[in-house]
Amino acid sequence: MLVEIKTFLKEFFEKDFKMNYLYYIWKRNNWRLDFRRHLIKYDKIEINSPIFLIGNQGSGLTLVSRMLRRHESVVNVTGNHKYWVGGDEMQSVYEPILDPKLCGYFLNAPKHSLFTPPRSWSYATEDLIDEYRATENDFTEELSVKLRKAIKYALWRHGRKIKDPRFIDKSQYFSLKIPLIYEILKDTNPYFIWISRNPYISIVRAASGAAADMERYASKIDFDERVNYCTQHWKNVYLTIKKDKELVPNFAHFMFEDIVKDPKQYIKEICNFVNLPYQDNLTPQKNDTIPFGVRNKTKWYPLRPDVNMQYTKLLTESRIEFLKEEIGSYVSELGYPTDYKSYKHE
Repeated sequence: MLVEIKTFLKEFFEKDFKMNYLYYIWKRNNWRLDFRRHLIKYDKIEINSPIFLIGNQGSGLTLVSRMLRRHESVVNVTGNHKYWVGGDEMQSVYEPILDPKLCGYFLNAPKHSLFTPPRSWSYATEDLIDEYRATENDFTEELSVKLRKAIKYALWRHGRKIKDPRFIDKSQYFSLKIPLIYEILKDTNPYFIWISRNPYISIVRAASGAAADMERYASKIDFDERVNYCTQHWKNVYLTIKKDKELVPNFAHFMFEDIVKDPKQYIKEICNFVNLPYQDNLTPQKNDTIPFGVRNKTKWYPLRPDVNMQYTKLLTESRIEFLKEEIGSYVSELGYPTDYKSYKHE
């Protein structure tokens, strides 16, 4: 009877008072009230091979992050395998205690007359990329201390009962900061995993409003202008990653489309790459119980290998010609099609 009452109350609050989302916000921010973090002996906490998922918003990073966060050895900024659906981006969750050079999400976001923060598909536009870009030349001891302290705090808070906990993060801004992060953490053997999604699809998807910043900008700029800005963003992120991946020893690239078709195969490959023992419960299953406190339940089961198709209608012949001229060679390098006919057949 008690279980039934608890279930009823949980479903009632989720439906009528949005308690599910409010709990997500609480879990995302309650570290601010944890004054123990000022008393921790951080020098006793070891950072062991942290994992950084990089790439553009909407490219499947949340899905991969959730699968890895179900691993019993993994922790992040809001929890561990017991709570694997919370906020998982240091750039936003821990922004108040990180150096501005690593963030710029909201509190210390560079000023721009049009591209207001928080930014998801505009921080790498031509106007802003130099503000967000960071390399080993930006290293300072103070910056290093702040990042390492933040990671150690997450390990202490969510991994104290875990043997050899591994930290994972998916801050998209870090896609422009790989050399700096590596310079700070190279003694810990960090891993970088790039998740890409079909660029043509990703760009029109973001421009249509799937990216929150582009949705806000829609009242000021039309769709094709937004496509142009998203193309700038994608191109600059791609070229930055392409250059920086040569500077770090542990780098891997996986395609979103492959992962949703065969999640078990590719999560095994990812686990093998980062030296995490594979567990059968990592991939989405029909009977999985999603923890209370989730912002988006759809990014789990069932996976949709055909999810890109809904955006092909936005890929008109003129837009594909524009995209092909601007980024076609880079798209081909990644193995995605660039011609109009390929998308009309999807």
